[in-house]
Amino acid sequence: MKKLINNLRQKPPHVRRMVAFVTSIAITGLIGLIWVSNLIALGVNVPVETAEVEKTPSPIALMYGQLKDFVKSTGNQLSSVSSAFDFMQSSTTSDLSLAKNTITASADGAIGISTTDNSNTNSLNEEQ
Repeated sequence: MKKLINNLRQKPPHVRRMVAFVTSIAITGLIGLIWVSNLIALGVNVPVETAEVEKTPSPIALMYGQLKDFVKSTGNQLSSVSSAFDFMQSSTTSDLSLAKNTITASADGAIGISTTDNSNTNSLNEEQ
């Protein structure tokens, strides 16, 4: 081997480069041939059954979904509260517009409050 290397050192540079190139191609080809033969021997061409993995959403997608559900439920709750207040406001104003309160005081110190609306009359009397 030593004689071969000494003989190669005495050759011109273009010959030395060509011998280095051919040697590197030969070694790479030999390694590739060994690799491919091992792949075939191990059965790479045999199809392997893979277990189906369920796709899990990313953390950002999970957070977006939860935020969207939160906003939707909050909107539903706010609309129900708003409709309750609208109902209370509409019933209060209609009761107030139909009702008439009368406060009377008698000579003996009795105070009377009577509420009159279109359908009936309610009265409350209190004596001192």
